[in-house]
Amino acid sequence: MNILASILKPLIKQVAVGDMVNFDTGKGVLMSSDPSVNILSFNVLLRDANAARFTVATQQLLAVTSRLTGEVNISYNGKTLVFRSGKGKFELNTASGMPYEYKPKQLDKIEVPLRAFSELIAVPASIAETKQLYNFSGSVQVRQQPTGVVQASATDGRQLLFSSAVIAPDFFKQDMLIPVRAAKAIQELRGDSVRISQDDSAIYFETGTLDTGVILIAKKLAKDFPEFDKLIPKTSKLTHRLRGIEMREVLMRVAPMLKAEDDIQRVQLTFAPDKLHVAVVGNGSAEDELPTEQLSPDPMFSEETFTVNLNHKFLMNFFRMVDGDVTFNATEKTAPVIFSTDKHTFLLATVKA
Repeated sequence: MNILASILKPLIKQVAVGDMVNFDTGKGVLMSSDPSVNILSFNVLLRDANAARFTVATQQLLAVTSRLTGEVNISYNGKTLVFRSGKGKFELNTASGMPYEYKPKQLDKIEVPLRAFSELIAVPASIAETKQLYNFSGSVQVRQQPTGVVQASATDGRQLLFSSAVIAPDFFKQDMLIPVRAAKAIQELRGDSVRISQDDSAIYFETGTLDTGVILIAKKLAKDFPEFDKLIPKTSKLTHRLRGIEMREVLMRVAPMLKAEDDIQRVQLTFAPDKLHVAVVGNGSAEDELPTEQLSPDPMFSEETFTVNLNHKFLMNFFRMVDGDVTFNATEKTAPVIFSTDKHTFLLATVKA
């Protein structure tokens, strides 16, 4: 069979969740799974009259297909899967495979824009995959608020992030906890929209058709919905506004002085009425500043500084995705602080000096 590399590469990336990828060339289906997610990818271009079923190691498959260009010829000789591209030739060892037997279920579905949904869960997913210190780590919670805004959230016990967007008017029926591996896999899906449904055991995400599409089946987690909203302080003693891109650049400039071997790479933030002083001590020391605007209390009546120690890595992860205005809120020096934009709310625990 022949297929363009530009088509083949995303097909492989979409199913790369388990250790092995299962091919059923008679039906043009690729399948892969891990304990929390199963993925089936359909494409008529992968169908072959000489039907065969075999499995290939996922990482080897990704490494080979990433190097392919132009038109790719794919063949299977009973033992190895062969890719030919230009003058290049790659042979991958295979093992016996499973037949495709999935039967779609008749469930109520909602259809939402794929890009909007993918962006909604992307940042919480990056937090959910960090070292787990909390029972609900490893999943992204998605639910609709009474205002109609759909909110995605995740935590690892030290940081909590909310993302919000207007997705669909009837999304309220689809409250769910998505395993982080499934949330990351959704980032690789292609298409304009995704159809979402669920039953007692799984959440289903479908794109395209059974000729050219994907079905992602996420295991339903046996957890009650945590009330993350209650963790957000209702009042603030200090509020500043700063630019995300300026904060990111300052964090990057002081980073070389951090000790890579430290479990917690501390960065000290000191807020004055019109600026933020950023300092680290590790392999030497570094400090820098950026302008801020103190919104409350009124700087005319309060010129006190406020110092807090935070995890540099967690801060950097947040500010990588933020360029515009960011609001900082704090209550006490030892209490979690909040950085927020129009789409994200980031609650971050302080660390000891």
